[in-house]
Amino acid sequence: MTIKVDIGVVATKSLWSRLPRLIESMQPSETSITICAEEPSNLLQIPEQHLIWDSYIRTIRNALLANVAVLNNVPISEITNLSADHPLPDWMSFRQLKKSEISLYYKHMQIINNFLAGDRDYLLVLEDDVIIGKGFWKQLRLLASVDNIDYIDLAGGCSLSLQGKLAPALTLDESRVQLYNVPWRSGRTTCGYLLSRPCAYSFRHSAIEPYVLPIDWAFTLHFCHNRILDVCWAEGVKMLHGSQTGYYNSSIL
Repeated sequence: MTIKVDIGVVATKSLWSRLPRLIESMQPSETSITICAEEPSNLLQIPEQHLIWDSYIRTIRNALLANVAVLNNVPISEITNLSADHPLPDWMSFRQLKKSEISLYYKHMQIINNFLAGDRDYLLVLEDDVIIGKGFWKQLRLLASVDNIDYIDLAGGCSLSLQGKLAPALTLDESRVQLYNVPWRSGRTTCGYLLSRPCAYSFRHSAIEPYVLPIDWAFTLHFCHNRILDVCWAEGVKMLHGSQTGYYNSSIL
């Protein structure tokens, strides 16, 4: 059976000049490519946003703290069972999203909507600071053929890696890619990820404007609410997060 994959590129004006090179590295004969650089016409804000934020954070805080545990080589079991009254770190406190964060969220949603209007099986979403290495497209074909995977974080970021910390659920020997199930249901960044059609559909219906959380935290919230979805991190993928490896500057960071 042939697996059909859409490609969506989230573009910003600051990195517009590199889009031709990024597109040239793709394989349009096998895929459908959508580029979204459209800015939202209305940046909604409501007075109750801080209450919504607090409600969402109560759901995802242990997932976010588990990512911190991975980053700091702390045993994940020590941090994912915190009591509900454990004080939250300052970086989880309520804040208004930056315009650039709302724009990023909006563009991801436009790409997901375009994908759902078609009939392809998977959506590969790339932000325009992604760096694609030789051999990635072969890896993608293998990843898209894995059964029962709904979300694969491909590009990583934030120095988050599970190698040596958890046993991989699957190793694609031919490409040396390892897939790790993430029991705390969090992604890393949204620089590059592979999304199944059921996951894209359910996320679209959970992403209600105004956007209160950053897009990566919004995915984590969705995964925490929908535990039937399989969430994985991939290691060994020929892809880098350019803004977090020094190749590009980001308006989000």
